[in-house]
Amino acid sequence: MYLYVLNDPIIESSQNLKFAPYNVAYPLLDEHARSVGFDPQVNKWDLIFDFTTKDSGKNYEFLEPSEFSMITKELEGDFPAPVAPFPTPQRYGGTLADDANQHVQQHDDGMMAFSIHTSANDAAKLVEAQEAIQESQQHQAAEEESSPRIEDENQH
Repeated sequence: MYLYVLNDPIIESSQNLKFAPYNVAYPLLDEHARSVGFDPQVNKWDLIFDFTTKDSGKNYEFLEPSEFSMITKELEGDFPAPVAPFPTPQRYGGTLADDANQHVQQHDDGMMAFSIHTSANDAAKLVEAQEAIQESQQHQAAEEESSPRIEDENQH
């Protein structure tokens, strides 16, 4: 599958899938992408979330760079040259850093993830516990800021 996606791709009950970055160029593709709100600088094609991981490894892999090729489609008539607005990682012959999505994987946006086997009730309890911890930390930080500082008399 050659993907351009704004969100992490999700797979479930799948096997032997191969993923690669979007590989099509055609006239006006950049305008088409912009008109539907796509941000060419954001492509999470390689941030696969697999609901059904297996003990022996992943249910997917990434296409070998040697197997990757761009598909360019020219249109008859008065059309501009084909464009590929979505940057391709360097390992696939593009200019985008191969680790461009690394910061996305490590970014802590406050969201919590749970196993598919976690009940809604258990998830709610965990969220409540996390919120209580955060509230306690905020309260403690506020107390530390508002408490008067006592200086050691021997420092004068």
